[in-house]
Amino acid sequence: MKPFRFLIYLLATCNLAYGQLEKRQSQDGSFGFWEGEKWVVPPRFDEAGEFHQYPFAPVQMKGKWGLIDRQGNLRIACTFDAESNDSDGSAYWIVQRGGKYGMISLRTGSVLIDPKYDSFFSFDNPLTPAYAMTSVVTREGRDGMVDSAGVEFIPCIYDHPSIYEFDSLRLQAKLKGKRGVVNRQGQVVVPFEYDLITSDVGPDGKVYITVKKGKSYGLYSDNGQVVAQPIYQNLLSMEAGGFALARIGKEWGVIDRTGRLVVPVVYDAIDYDPTADPDAIAFIVSKGKKKGLYNREGAVLATVDFDAVGYFESDGLAVISKQGMSGLIDRKGTLVVPCVHANETTLMAERQKLGRK
Repeated sequence: MKPFRFLIYLLATCNLAYGQLEKRQSQDGSFGFWEGEKWVVPPRFDEAGEFHQYPFAPVQMKGKWGLIDRQGNLRIACTFDAESNDSDGSAYWIVQRGGKYGMISLRTGSVLIDPKYDSFFSFDNPLTPAYAMTSVVTREGRDGMVDSAGVEFIPCIYDHPSIYEFDSLRLQAKLKGKRGVVNRQGQVVVPFEYDLITSDVGPDGKVYITVKKGKSYGLYSDNGQVVAQPIYQNLLSMEAGGFALARIGKEWGVIDRTGRLVVPVVYDAIDYDPTADPDAIAFIVSKGKKKGLYNREGAVLATVDFDAVGYFESDGLAVISKQGMSGLIDRKGTLVVPCVHANETTLMAERQKLGRK
């Protein structure tokens, strides 16, 4: 048999492996399962769910729920008080016994999670398929998480309700009123000592976690390393280029992705173009009405005594102005054209001359 035909045959046999059993209600009100023109599972159940594509289906007898196989044999005895709606065709059913919630599987015909939780949300698809489906659960007033294998991978120790998916690898939660971050192995990434936590994807594709304690902000890397202690009253997200603007009191500075202070926190305002080429990134700083310039390494290119400073352009030069006269500075901080030009035309002519050298 040719490979392509074999694939079609294989897919067809997989789809027909269980047949098309249809839940049907008999004249006496009981439920069974019908295929073609006959009952495959005679009607004897008070209620029933669907098999869908699975080997097992939920059924109810005398007000209790369990599972049967496709021949009508009981796989799980009808001992559960309640069941979840299966309209979405999920393989996982939430069940209840004695006011506690658990989970059974229509795929394996087994009790995945014994009823022991006070609340149980339906399993959600995670942001990445590398992880099992997960659900937040509550026990004795504390939140945790379980996966579709029945493993409580986040213990029920966190405040209720507080757990939610932070990103594909991490979860945010609250413990004794303080927020923190754990990974999917339950390990603490960011300690539980903060009032607010947010995240942004940095220019390197990594997640940067901004934390707030009281009125101050700090920054963590995605693996839990402290990038910046919470000492800043404002901390803008890590932008393309790998820098963040930071404020203490009314003064601004710049930190890089390692937390190094590139520009000291002493300026009234700082401006830069995060989309510029790495070599062209520079920080225009303002103190009062005067401006200066730093490069990305933190070196002073122009002291703060100019009236205006521009960005570096493709020729590697930036316009600077003092007392109504303009000149040009290069990326090393060298004043290649002194501030002697009163109009743009003569300055442009000088720029063009430099470009031809």
